[in-house]
Amino acid sequence: MNVMGESDYNLDGATPRLDRVSQDRIGAMLRTTYEAFGKEPIPDQHVDLLLALRRTERERRRNLDGASRS
Repeated sequence: MNVMGESDYNLDGATPRLDRVSQDRIGAMLRTTYEAFGKEPIPDQHVDLLLALRRTERERRRNLDGASRS
């Protein structure tokens, strides 16, 4: 990994950044690590939660639409 020097800071000089090679290497390792999770089915509990959130969003949207028409 590249040692950070003065040129490795963003324009305001406050936030250090990694060089592109290091970013690509970390990204590849993360994709490899989490690839198996993407192939697993979503647990039923999570599906139920997502459906409940969708219902809540629809109800809120209907209420907002109804309120704007009044």
